[in-house]
Amino acid sequence: IEKQFASVPEYSDNKYFKMIQRVVAGQKKFSVGREAPDFTQNDLNGNPLKFSDIYKQNKITMIDFWASWCAPCRAFNPILRRLYYKYKNKGFGILGVSLDQDHDAWAGAVAKDRLPWPQVSDLNGWKNNVAGTYLITSIPQNIFVDSTGKINLSRAEEDEIDSFLNDNL
Repeated sequence: IEKQFASVPEYSDNKYFKMIQRVVAGQKKFSVGREAPDFTQNDLNGNPLKFSDIYKQNKITMIDFWASWCAPCRAFNPILRRLYYKYKNKGFGILGVSLDQDHDAWAGAVAKDRLPWPQVSDLNGWKNNVAGTYLITSIPQNIFVDSTGKINLSRAEEDEIDSFLNDNL
């Protein structure tokens, strides 16, 4: 569709077409096989944690974008915990990126949901720097990378995650 519009001269300066082009270009950065952008954010104790230090320790690492106030995220946490324990000894890891603004709410949700994997946030809510880099516009959201930082899968649901991990670990 993008190529069809680009071939029509009347659309070359159309603001909506330019917006679509920006979105498409952004999404291409996160296609399978592309390198995931590295980042550093603070963990629950205020210590900086670098994403590449995490994914190098695992065969597959999932970035889990979530927040304590997000009901679908909280409902998905028990599923993630089950998958984590099922595959962690085979090389699966998770890094939670919280879109929270309240440290205590974030920490409370991690404790209540018994999330054993590392968690990071800049406590800027929807303006979270990592969420912006990864073009996250809804949560829960996920991206899977291998030990070299290459994207393998994104926006996956429970059955797809289980199947992907079973086939790749």
